[in-house]
Amino acid sequence: MSQPKPQTPPATPPRRVLLRCLLPAAVFTGLMALFFTTYEPYQQIGDNLVPWEQVREEAPPADSASWRGNWRRVHREADGGPTGGPCLRLDPGEGRGGMVEYVLEQPRRFDHFTVTGWMRTEDVTVGRRPWNVARILLFFRDGEGKPHWKHRHTVCLVEGTQPWRLCRGVIDVPEFAVTGHLYVQNAGATGTLWIDDVTVRPSAPRSAYPLWRMLFAAGWGATALYCATFLGLWRRFLGLAVIANALVIVIGLTAPEGVLQKAAEEQIILADTVRQALPEFGGTGAPAPASAETRPAPPPARKQKKAAARPEKPARPAPRVAPERLREYIDWAKTRSHQVLFALLGFFAMLALATGIAPGTPAPRQFGLAALGIVGLLLFAGATEILQFVSLSRAPTWEDFIFDSGGLAVGVGAALIALPVLRRLRPTRRANG
Repeated sequence: MSQPKPQTPPATPPRRVLLRCLLPAAVFTGLMALFFTTYEPYQQIGDNLVPWEQVREEAPPADSASWRGNWRRVHREADGGPTGGPCLRLDPGEGRGGMVEYVLEQPRRFDHFTVTGWMRTEDVTVGRRPWNVARILLFFRDGEGKPHWKHRHTVCLVEGTQPWRLCRGVIDVPEFAVTGHLYVQNAGATGTLWIDDVTVRPSAPRSAYPLWRMLFAAGWGATALYCATFLGLWRRFLGLAVIANALVIVIGLTAPEGVLQKAAEEQIILADTVRQALPEFGGTGAPAPASAETRPAPPPARKQKKAAARPEKPARPAPRVAPERLREYIDWAKTRSHQVLFALLGFFAMLALATGIAPGTPAPRQFGLAALGIVGLLLFAGATEILQFVSLSRAPTWEDFIFDSGGLAVGVGAALIALPVLRRLRPTRRANG
């Protein structure tokens, strides 16, 4: 007597998926984004430490030793400011473009600095490095005068043509800081930067800020768990793969950036050192020097004279990764890892959705579920960006959302290509028992 074939449970109607999962998740994500974009988490606890009027009236200032800069490419404009007053115009130049620097002494007196500045750009193009644009930085040097670029230091990066806009950022003061350095620079390959009213004010987080971050993080996790339970992802193997993939993405986006970056740097340095050391990868592959016992006998005098006439090749330095090259690797690895993870998420999610639809389901319902699946994946990509508001070292960007959406598109496309193949294999597997 043949056993009945296991039946796939009927697919959830698209309307229920929309009303009971996607709509609540979208509402919560929107409220979270609205709160963190309007709420001011830091309050000022001191006056402005940068006397911007000095450099705006005279560049360079004659009566201040704290101002430095590449003054040949810094010009004063009497009526070009955001309110019609004076401002500074900075000409481009990769590495040594128009630059104004102010040195902050004893920055350890405070824990945080809120940096603001008005910027306007015209035709600023990116130079050899992604950070070679119009920018405002606040970085710190240690007791040996060494700058630490791994610590968060970017306030604003602007390229293209932008009207007057207020750039703002909060920079934490590290323990090693001996001096702070405010940089206003036009490091783009081309274009012009106008800058005015740059301030650096001591600040401190509001007492309720940690509570809000914890509440929104818990609400985000509860909403994601509810949707996963409602969709029944844990009942299928592909659903478990979707959950695991999503957890990896969330952990990577919310973990402290310094921890992941340090681990990535160690792996990149190791890989680059091995690559330069092995001959098949373009390295020298030089063997170890021979010992006294195994060293061959010296050549005859005639050969020694010929060898002495030949110029010796300079010794090659030990393999290592330059800081600029390392930052390029890190930026490339972060972008590509996000795209790969979201591509896998789109692939597993669409396969899980397709295998969860029972045979004979009307075509409009299938297309509706597929469309809602794609909308849900885009909502998850946006929600993970918004989740970065609860992290002190991260912030959401439209650029990351676009990269993540591109990865989702690749994964969904691969799933659509693989579905016909899987459907052909399914009857064969059933016939073979």
